Formats: sequence, C-alpha cells, structure tokens
Amino acid sequence: MNAAKAVVPFKTRGAKTRLAPFLSPEERMAFSKAMLRDVLRGLKGIDVTILATEDFDPECDWAHVELNRRDLNTAINAYIRHVREPTLIVMSDIPLIQEWHVREMYSEGVTLVPGRGGGTNAIFMRDPSRFKVDFYEVSFLKHVAIAKQRGLPLKILDSFYMSTDIDKPEDLAEVLVHCPGDSCAYLRSIGVRLSYGKSRIAVERG
Repeated sequence: MNAAKAVVPFKTRGAKTRLAPFLSPEERMAFSKAMLRDVLRGLKGIDVTILATEDFDPECDWAHVELNRRDLNTAINAYIRHVREPTLIVMSDIPLIQEWHVREMYSEGVTLVPGRGGGTNAIFMRDPSRFKVDFYEVSFLKHVAIAKQRGLPLKILDSFYMSTDIDKPEDLAEVLVHCPGDSCAYLRSIGVRLSYGKSRIAVERG
C-alpha cells in the first residue's frame, strides 16, 4: 500500500535560527531548501503538498506548493480534516530520509516517528480525518495520547535516520556522514567539513 498523499510544512523565511551564527541567514535559507529537496526525494512517487508561507519553486515534479500562513498546527489540521486517503506528514528538516524508510511507516492506523527531545518528525495516518496534530513542546507524547484517545491502532517507528532532525550546528555532522544528497553537497560547497575530536565528530568551516 502506498500513501496517497504527503504533507510537508516548510517555512520560507526565518528558518533554522539555531544554526546561527554558524550559517548566515542566506545560507540557512539555501540549506533549508536543500534539506527539503532531500525529503521530497524520499517521498518520490507520492503526491506531495508543501504547506509554505510563501510561493517558491520546489524543483520537484511530484510536489506542489500550497500557501498557508497560519501556525503549524492550524495549517495541518485544516488540511487533513477532510482527507480520507492515507496520508503522511513529514517535517522538512530530516534529510536522511529514504524511500524505504517511508514504506516502513505504513500501518493500519497511526504511525509516529519520534524526533530527538520529544518531538515528532513524521506521522502516517490511515484515516487522517480521525486524527489531529499537536506539535511543539513534547509533541510525541501528545500524539501518542491523541491516537489512544481516538482508539486508533498505534505503531511507533524507531528510526535513526528519520529521528535526526537538523536544528543545531552539531547536527550538521550527521548530514556530512549519512546524507548523500543535496544537503551534504550544499554544506560542502560553502566550506563546512567534519572536525575530528577526541570524543565525537563536529563541524568546522574551511
């Protein structure tokens, strides 16, 4: 079974402020779009709607942009309220995602992919009209509670690749190590490289 739809929220301005000052505002925007392209590549073959605050070219044949300037929860819940097809919600900052990771999400009810720190990086809904999202803070626990309250079969998918959201400079090391796509290529193009310390790898600018 293939998901009929996917929704990817995308902030076109002021994105990824926690990557400052390691990346400039212009670099953060370009990097955010590179991560989005990697996410869209992982969703290849699925009809993707990008909920964005401004119109732009996603450079992807299977994705289209829908303008929505409301907050994240309001925008997504308004979108899924009348949807009956199986639907994925995927955050735009998990560039390690691959097509086979998406296939692992399919289930008979709701699948949650937890992010680090208690967030939710991706959701699969067999019937989106029976679910609602509540992002921010410890959203993973809130989404677990919503699924249980509504009597929906719940699957939790533990995936390193999909749990790795890129928020802080130290997260960029995971992109350079694990992501073969546009995100890694962009970082390398602006001189970001791995720095090898005694405990764990980090990043530096050459």
